[in-house]
Amino acid sequence: MSGQCNSGFTQKPKFRAGLSCLTGVLLLLLATLLFASPAASIEIPLQKHSSVYTLPVRVNGVITLTFVLDSGASEVTIPSRVARALLQAGTVRAKDFLPNQRYMLANGAIVTGARFSIRELEVGGVKIFDVPAVVSSVAGPPLLGQSFLARASHWEIDNDRRMLILTGLKSGEPASGKGKGQAGMSEERWLSSLPGAAGGKTAPGGAKLPPSRLFGRSSSGKIAPSR
Repeated sequence: MSGQCNSGFTQKPKFRAGLSCLTGVLLLLLATLLFASPAASIEIPLQKHSSVYTLPVRVNGVITLTFVLDSGASEVTIPSRVARALLQAGTVRAKDFLPNQRYMLANGAIVTGARFSIRELEVGGVKIFDVPAVVSSVAGPPLLGQSFLARASHWEIDNDRRMLILTGLKSGEPASGKGKGQAGMSEERWLSSLPGAAGGKTAPGGAKLPPSRLFGRSSSGKIAPSR
């Protein structure tokens, strides 16, 4: 009997020690979840013009343009005239060209859009690297679309304060300068493929159409200001 009692007493402290260790681990995990630092948020002032918001954006560190914030645009959209100027200034090179992609315009027409990677997009003092962009034939302002907004884990518009709030923004890494671009595409060929160029693509009938939407796009955040 005494042997059995001794065995019981020797096992109970071990059990209590194991339970105490497990409790400590659970408490540590709970504290980590409760007190973990939330993802940093960035607030960028917006200007309201009619029913849209605009903001200044610096492209490749050489030119600042007024962009329209457009959550419906699948990618950052650059007007053809601006794309030409960037190419001719040498801030866009062959290594930045991306494969063309099919887009659907607001009237249902399907066109093929020339694309390139913006090596550096600066918004609100924050630099984002390697942002895909499409060249638009529309004679209008550039658009800040989903290829930028999707870099944030969450985004929203504060209509009262007119602020774009980006949470968990991933800037990416600066281009190494060793990119290959679109295989077999020279600067001359890419330039000739831009909307409005000789031999380039234009919207059916030459109409000025709203921004294109990419097939299979996904949206996030809160769309379009309510006032």
